[in-house]
Amino acid sequence: MQKKIAIPLLLIVLLPVAGLAWLGLRMAHNERQVVAAQVQGLVHAQLQGVDEAIQAYFLELQDSLLAQLAQRPLGNESLKQLALESAQVQQVLVFAADGSRVLPAPGAALSESEKQFMQRTSALWSNPSLLTQGGPLPMAPSTSSVGSTTKKFRLSPVGKGMDKAEAGPAQSGWYAWHWNAQLHHLFWWRDPQNRVIALELAPVALLSDVITRLPNTGGDASPAQTRTRLVNGSGQTVYEWGPYQPADKERSLAMLPLSHPLASWKLEYFAPALRGGAVANTFGIVAAVLSIGLALAGLALYLYREHNRELRTAQQRVNFVNQVSHELKTPLTNIRMYAELLEAEVADGFADAPAQDGAKAHQYISVITTESQRLSRLIANVLSLGQSQKSQLRLALQAARVDDVITRCVAAFQPALDTKGITVQVDAHAGAQVMLDPEALEQILNNLVSNVEKYAAAGGAIHISSHQENDASTVEVRDFGPGIAPQDRNRIFEPFYRVSSRLTDGVSGTGIGLGIARELARLHGGDLVAQDVDKGACFRLTLHTPQA
Repeated sequence: MQKKIAIPLLLIVLLPVAGLAWLGLRMAHNERQVVAAQVQGLVHAQLQGVDEAIQAYFLELQDSLLAQLAQRPLGNESLKQLALESAQVQQVLVFAADGSRVLPAPGAALSESEKQFMQRTSALWSNPSLLTQGGPLPMAPSTSSVGSTTKKFRLSPVGKGMDKAEAGPAQSGWYAWHWNAQLHHLFWWRDPQNRVIALELAPVALLSDVITRLPNTGGDASPAQTRTRLVNGSGQTVYEWGPYQPADKERSLAMLPLSHPLASWKLEYFAPALRGGAVANTFGIVAAVLSIGLALAGLALYLYREHNRELRTAQQRVNFVNQVSHELKTPLTNIRMYAELLEAEVADGFADAPAQDGAKAHQYISVITTESQRLSRLIANVLSLGQSQKSQLRLALQAARVDDVITRCVAAFQPALDTKGITVQVDAHAGAQVMLDPEALEQILNNLVSNVEKYAAAGGAIHISSHQENDASTVEVRDFGPGIAPQDRNRIFEPFYRVSSRLTDGVSGTGIGLGIARELARLHGGDLVAQDVDKGACFRLTLHTPQA
């Protein structure tokens, strides 16, 4: 009897549950389709915004090139000089109105780079009309993500006040072609004598400029759990941003080919597959909330309170790793770019080249050195943070002089400080040989001087003083920039904390340098504190340094 009663009761329970489950699944399926369509529209709009940002960059570059042509004579020597002076232009070619070659001059001796240029552009010499088939850029988008003024510089040989529609044939444009699996670009312009002047752009410099217009990896512009890739015509990923890591051979959620002159490239957007639970009606939602929520409310509240701190810490670590990834990528990109440019310069040789070629190579080497030092400081801070969290941070004491460490630190930062117009005054009175960890002291000073370079360049000066008394050594680093608010003088030493202001927003940094510096100072039996000064910021470092 009980068995007979149990079956109808079971059916009474199961049938409504099954009906609600089926209804929920249908509603969830319909909602997923709607959400998928909305997501596709949002993703397409986002990719379109990136494409517009790249287009805005090419428009700005086009205006810059036209302005450079307008400011100089258009003779062969002047145009060749443009290629030597510009970091973006590497070769120039000129066709006369009848299609004959003017530059490189026929019969003239060619350098190795000019010979390679002739090989790359061999198709144009037999058919110059191919060049002018590379059309102009579309009008600049009104809502481009690249902040630039709407006023654009244009040159036209057909008369003042005439636009492209009135002039007939295009007066300028872009020509793109592949050579040795690499995309090359020529920007061409018809001068008043109807000659065609074309400027070949350095692919590495062009790619670096494009990448700077794209969102930073892990930055605020990267949506959570997404990844966008810039893919070249060979299917290779040139640059990517966003924390999501697609699986091997995972299909992109959306794809958008870029506009001319990067029409062979595309943007691919990756995100986790849309997952939506069953969407119930009001009655079903209330019932689910009451039945499940009441049972799990206590446990959820307990878990929330217990793990809330761990979740916040985990999020801080994720943000930190993303920021460090960007910080490490930026100097590495610059090192690679300038190394390749320097290699190209050296390949041609400087024996018969003008003097500015040597200066340009020296500039490239200086950038490589500065960025390498910056990368070393970042890595040192990250390693110190990891050791600190594991309680493995230790000192290696040895006999050394505080003033010698200050001298090395200033010498390492001198090129960067000179570039920003920051003068250095050193008042050294700690020349006695004492027991300390010179690498730890150098890391402390590197973090302090680096902050002056980033945030206090407007002050124009940095003052470093040192003195010793008994078993204590003191170093003060002062700048004359905007300073630090009193309420932030203690918080700046907390891990990952960065003061938010117009000065610091937009300046790259991890927010761990001062915290690491204070911990190293305290391991030395001293401390690092921010002093109260009338202008700028002043950090006082004290170390316990017994006589060697």
